[in-house]
Amino acid sequence: MIDLGIGVESNILNRVFAGIVMDMEDKEIWMPQVYDDAYVNAYARRNMIVFELGFSSYRSYLRSPLWKEIRGKKLKRDPQCWGCDKRAQQVHHGDYTRENLTGESEKDLYSVCKRCHRWIEFTRGGDKRNPKQATDELKRVRKIRIGRANRRVDNRVKMVAKCRSGYCGNRN
Repeated sequence: MIDLGIGVESNILNRVFAGIVMDMEDKEIWMPQVYDDAYVNAYARRNMIVFELGFSSYRSYLRSPLWKEIRGKKLKRDPQCWGCDKRAQQVHHGDYTRENLTGESEKDLYSVCKRCHRWIEFTRGGDKRNPKQATDELKRVRKIRIGRANRRVDNRVKMVAKCRSGYCGNRN
């Protein structure tokens, strides 16, 4: 028996601990030993909660009316991507808790565009990050992209102020 740390013991997820996990599209992914326990535990916990909710897989959960309702509410409340401020089409789970998987809470749910979601979920080498690493990457992306946009606005403001004071580069 495996204790998942959520009060449930099960041998259903032996294959997860044997180095195989299911990604969002129910494709088996081999997990080499470089993945840490946080990675395995986060997705094992998610799969167990989804299974307890009556879904056969995370993929079937994502296709359910329950998730579509949660996703719709989140996108309606926060229509802009948390990472880059463009229009969001997807919702990222920062953590897999029973509350956010059932819609009781929107804590750790982030509205994101497809580009940012792909960027944060996978490393440049193509390895999938655990939810905490992905959320940390989302925060890093936000800092870079939103900061860059603010710098552009600041530079435009400075340029307009400079031109109004007569120093736009005209030496006449």
